[in-house]
Amino acid sequence: MKGKNLALIISLCAGMACPAQTRLTAERNTCRAADQIVKQQVEFKDPGPSGKDLHWDFSMVQPVNEDYTLDYFIPDSTQMTKLCGREH
Repeated sequence: MKGKNLALIISLCAGMACPAQTRLTAERNTCRAADQIVKQQVEFKDPGPSGKDLHWDFSMVQPVNEDYTLDYFIPDSTQMTKLCGREH
């Protein structure tokens, strides 16, 4: 009985010491200079009626421009807090 209680206490303490998720921080999750996002432009498709619990299917939309990029950069080295984005 004592062994089971000890094992239970140890497993509870170990579980509390291991975080389930990491925190979102600006240091790790914001856009930085030299980051690049690749977008894909597609032709317009009317989604149909609006409302709740609808299913819109955009799987057959044809791409117009597959090389549509957004590059992030710092425009002035004296102001390192400003970040700009340049598209195509």
